[in-house]
Amino acid sequence: MAQLESGSSLALLAVPYQHLVVLITETGLRAGDACTLPSDALITDTSGWPCLRVLVSKMRAEHLVPLSARAADAVRTQQAGLARDLPGGTPWLFPSAGDPRLPVAYNSLRCAFNAWQERIGLHDEAGRPLHVTLHQLRHTFGTRLKMSGVASDTTFPGKRDHGAVRACGFPPGGLTASGRARDTRYLQGSWRLVALDARMWPRVRLRWVTY
Repeated sequence: MAQLESGSSLALLAVPYQHLVVLITETGLRAGDACTLPSDALITDTSGWPCLRVLVSKMRAEHLVPLSARAADAVRTQQAGLARDLPGGTPWLFPSAGDPRLPVAYNSLRCAFNAWQERIGLHDEAGRPLHVTLHQLRHTFGTRLKMSGVASDTTFPGKRDHGAVRACGFPPGGLTASGRARDTRYLQGSWRLVALDARMWPRVRLRWVTY
């Protein structure tokens, strides 16, 4: 993942795919859902934390997804580019290059992502060529959560444990803040989530809201 996340590698990936890859890596969003984000998806919760308003296609429901500073920067940079390049506006955060009235196609993102891996010479520790799928970025996000100590109570039927954590999100209006640390965590409880300061989180059992 270090190769995929390095600034020099990302600089070789064209916009908007560059921002899409960062967003998927940092949030665990499904690539298809990320492609169809509205242009005004970025909001700030009552505690001042940046979040994405996401329509999750699989669940047919809207969720809020808390953003890291890196993900929020990617979204804001993309929005600034849209304001500059498309003064007439577009309903999509990642519009199609051919028609800004449409979102970027998943297949366009997939092809760009695959070609980019070849361009940067993606390889494993032994130096052998390596191929990563967009969905593996989602698995990596889940794995990082678990390695940080976040418990997963929901697994994918028939899937290995590395894909157990789906993503973090919560229904709109369901966030109460009690901490403002940079690495805020989220606790699920009857669809009411509480933002926890990092110093508090070893004392409680966390689980991710899944979608």
